[in-house]
Amino acid sequence: MKTALLLANAADAQQFFAGLLGDQVNLILLPAPVEPTREKFDALFTPWLRLADGVIIDAVSVGESTRWALESLEAARLTESPAVVIRATALQHSVYPIPAGWLVITDTDPWEQAERTLSTFLQLREAQARLKRADAALDHQRQAAVAGPVAPGAAGAAVSTADTLRYRDALKNIAHVLGQHLDENALVVEFLRVVRELVGVGKLAIFTRRFQNDLFTEHLALEGQQLAIVGSSGIARTLSNTCG
Repeated sequence: MKTALLLANAADAQQFFAGLLGDQVNLILLPAPVEPTREKFDALFTPWLRLADGVIIDAVSVGESTRWALESLEAARLTESPAVVIRATALQHSVYPIPAGWLVITDTDPWEQAERTLSTFLQLREAQARLKRADAALDHQRQAAVAGPVAPGAAGAAVSTADTLRYRDALKNIAHVLGQHLDENALVVEFLRVVRELVGVGKLAIFTRRFQNDLFTEHLALEGQQLAIVGSSGIARTLSNTCG
């Protein structure tokens, strides 16, 4: 996501989301109408929606007007649906009808949790976009195969199609794994399973080096040069335990 619209009535909301998204996303601030109605929100969103990759609504500062904003956004007819993120109170989350596929962050979520949730959501959106492009490429290849005779390079095209299908399935699996709330060990196990199916190998392991400090610290310090197995698939448990 490169450009996002931010509907908010408080300066700290812009600072909050700018911190979560970083410098890679350009935020365009859209103050809510002074006398809000559904029609005024339609007029507010219309010029901008086709130019932005995402829409962020700070329901905490917008208040009761959020309902009209959500209705207007849901009713917009767009070829590509933007990513929609809403920061709301627990009461707003329970009262406002929020479509499936939109991300909700509550105002009580810790910063690290909000950042992780938003990052995962955007990664899933990117994976879905890649799947759509892969599906479009496959449809084009199918139509070309039906429309014309088999060309000299048809065998290579068939292999390319098979690879595309494998990569598409792998992206779906990775997107599914990222969408689950897994602990570190479970996430490693699922990641190994997906990679093993994609690459088609019998044995697989992930090696890491241990750090003295937290991963979020600016300067990391290694405990040593020795590698340890954090997860393996298809390798005897006695061997992996020895290497770990």
